[in-house]
Amino acid sequence: MTRKTKILSVSLPPTLTKAVDELSKQTDQTRSELMRNALREYLLDVKEDRQRFIEAYKLTRDEKTYNMDELRASCDL
Repeated sequence: MTRKTKILSVSLPPTLTKAVDELSKQTDQTRSELMRNALREYLLDVKEDRQRFIEAYKLTRDEKTYNMDELRASCDL
């Protein structure tokens, strides 16, 4: 039977390892579950930030100049 997941090794400083272990116990998750969930959330945030950046770029590449308030409003920032 083939594994559906890949194993990654990650080195963490002791303080971060302690924080992971404490949160793992508090949330009743394994280290792997906690790290998977944290990485998933981070990647979703990055994707949303990237999309907002692309939209802002599209607004600013034409002839019209936008002030910061207009740019923030148009990109929900």
